[in-house]
Amino acid sequence: MLKYCTIFLLLFSNCLFAQDSINNNGYNKFFYKNGSIKSQGLIIQGKPEGYWKNYYENGILKSEGNRKNFEIDSIWIFYNEKGDTLVKINYSQGKKNGIRTTYTGDEIIEENFENDIKKGFSYKYYPGRNLKYKVNYIDGREEGTAFEYSTDGNIITIIEYRKGYVINSENINRYREGLKHGVWKEFYENGQVKTEQNYSYGKKDGFYKEFDTKGNLIKIVKFKDDYEIPDAPELLKYDIKTEYYRNGKVKIVQSFKDDIPEGIRREYSQEGEITKSYIFKNGVVIGMGIVDESGYKQGPWKEYFDNGQVEGEGIYANSLKQGQWNYYFRSGKIEQKGTYNKNGKPEGRWIWYYESGNVRREEYYKNGLYDGKHLELSDSEKVIVSGEYVEGEEEGPWIYEVGDQKEEGSYVTGKREGPWTYYTGEMINFAGNYTEGNPDGLHTYYWENGNIKQQGKYIMGKKEGDWDMYDLDGIKIITIRYEDGVEISYDGNKIEKDVEK
Repeated sequence: MLKYCTIFLLLFSNCLFAQDSINNNGYNKFFYKNGSIKSQGLIIQGKPEGYWKNYYENGILKSEGNRKNFEIDSIWIFYNEKGDTLVKINYSQGKKNGIRTTYTGDEIIEENFENDIKKGFSYKYYPGRNLKYKVNYIDGREEGTAFEYSTDGNIITIIEYRKGYVINSENINRYREGLKHGVWKEFYENGQVKTEQNYSYGKKDGFYKEFDTKGNLIKIVKFKDDYEIPDAPELLKYDIKTEYYRNGKVKIVQSFKDDIPEGIRREYSQEGEITKSYIFKNGVVIGMGIVDESGYKQGPWKEYFDNGQVEGEGIYANSLKQGQWNYYFRSGKIEQKGTYNKNGKPEGRWIWYYESGNVRREEYYKNGLYDGKHLELSDSEKVIVSGEYVEGEEEGPWIYEVGDQKEEGSYVTGKREGPWTYYTGEMINFAGNYTEGNPDGLHTYYWENGNIKQQGKYIMGKKEGDWDMYDLDGIKIITIRYEDGVEISYDGNKIEKDVEK
C-alpha cells in the first residue's frame, strides 16, 4: 500500500509548483486545469499541516487525513473514483502505527503496524466480516501457525511459517462434489487438535483420533466405508522380543508385527551399552546406527532404500543431522551433499548432481534458509536458473531458462519488482512491470512474429483502463475497458451486469 501512502506527497508537490501564488501560512486550495478542485488544506511555513483533502478530477474525494508537526498523523483514508473506501491507515509521527484496513471488494484486510513494521496478527475477512485468514507477524515477516477459514467458519488450511518462509501446509475440512473428503479436524479453544478423521466422499475412511487439551492421544479407531473396523491389525500392539546374555543382561530387543521385524532393534554390550541399532519397515532394514533409550538417533548413521542401497549417510545428535551428509541415487551414485549446523538445518554450500556426475544445482544456506547464490544447470551444463537469495527470499536479478523459454527480472524480498521479460528463443513474448509482486503498469504480450498480441495497464494487480487485443498481422480486434479489475465495456459498448432476481 506504499502507493497510496505517497499519493498525497506527489499530489501536493505537483500542485505546489503548478500555482502562481501560495499562502505559505494559511489555507490553500489547488485546482485542475478544468477548474475542479484538486486539493485543499493548511500550509504553515511552506509545509502542509493539519487536515488535508485531495480529489479526483470528477470531484470525488480521493484521500483525506491529518498532519501534525508536518508529519502524517492519525487516520488517513483513500477512496476510488466512485467514492468507495480503498484503504484506512493509522499513522503516528509519519509512520504506520496501528491498524491498516484494506478493502478489495472480495475481502477486507486488517494488518497491525509498529513504526512501519508489520507486527502481531493480521486478518482477512469475507465481505460479511466472517474470518477468512489469520497469520502472525514478527518484525515484518510471517511467523508461526496461520489459518485459512471457509465461509462457514471451518479451518480449511493450516500453514506453518518461519521467518516468512512456508515450511509446511496442510489442507483440511474440505469438500469434494459436496461431500466431506480428506482430513477433517476439530480444535480446542487453545488451538490443540480435538478430533481428526479421514473421509472419502462423505464416508469415514481411515483413522479417527481423539486428543486431550494437551495434545495426548486418548482414542483411536479405524473406519472403512463409514463402518468401524474392530480389532484393526494396524492398531494391534507390537510384539517385543528380548534376547539375553548368559549373565542375564539384555543382548537384543526387537519389535515385531506378525513375526516380521518392524520398528527398532537395539543390540547391547554385556556392560549394557547400546552398540548398534536398526530400523525395520516390513522386515527390511531402512536405517542403521544408534537409537538411544529415549528414541533419539545418535552418532554415525546410514539410511537405506528398500533395495538395500544406501540412501543417505552422516551423523545424528539427538535426532538432528549434524555436519557433512551425503545422499545417493538408487544406483549408488552421489545425488546430493552438504552440511548441517548444530540446529540440524542446512548450512553453507550444498551441491546436487545428475546420475551422469554433472552438477545439477548449487545453493547456499544460512540456518536452513536459502542465503547466497543459487545456480541450476541442465545435464549438458547449460544454466537454467540463476539468482541470489537473502534469508530465504529471492533478491536482485534472476534468470530462468528451460528449452527455448526464458524469463528474466528482479526481486525485492521475494517479490517481483520492476520490469520482467519473457522470451521464446530470441523473440520477446512478454514484457511488464511489477510492484511488490503485483502486476503494475504497462504489460505487453507479443505474437511469434513480434507483433503485439495484447497490451494494457495494471494497478497493483488489477487491470485498469483500456486493454487492446490484436491479430497476428497487427490489426486491432477489440478494446476492453477495465475498472478495478472488472470489465466494463467492449469497444465502447457498456457491459450490462446481470441483476439477481
